[in-house]
Amino acid sequence: MTNPPIKKNLPAYTLIEMLVVLAIIGITSTILLVDWSGNRTIQYLDSSGGEVQAIVRSAQNYALTGVQGVAATQPCSFRIQWSGSSYQIMYYYKNGGACGQLSTLSSYTLANGVTFDSAGSFDFTVPYATVSGSQTIPLVKLGVNHVVCVYTSGRINHVTGPTCP
Repeated sequence: MTNPPIKKNLPAYTLIEMLVVLAIIGITSTILLVDWSGNRTIQYLDSSGGEVQAIVRSAQNYALTGVQGVAATQPCSFRIQWSGSSYQIMYYYKNGGACGQLSTLSSYTLANGVTFDSAGSFDFTVPYATVSGSQTIPLVKLGVNHVVCVYTSGRINHVTGPTCP
């Protein structure tokens, strides 16, 4: 019995070719993962900006309609106040003849690691929901900024970036 002849030129990949393919796959995966993570951050900021914008609009509507946040009181203003990852709608009303009583109407918390870049507050005064100067509510996540802009004209929007247009 004779052994079959050994073929010396079998088709195969070399170790270097395999390493090059693995490196290309690794680099491509890293780029896609970083891009996906960045898009998620922007999505979280956009979602949080929309939520804050809606709550600010609610406070503005309360001031326009003169909602009584506490029964049998006369409203003076509605304050939006924020710090860390929480924010509130506060209600100022008259006690006797002067505005000075304060009550929290509702409290909220930002989700997905989004926080406010700095603490602050402003008031919508009753009955016209006026604001003293344009206001900026800064949101941040992983160094990416987003702002909710409140203008003296009554317009409210949210944009990507650190400042209002």
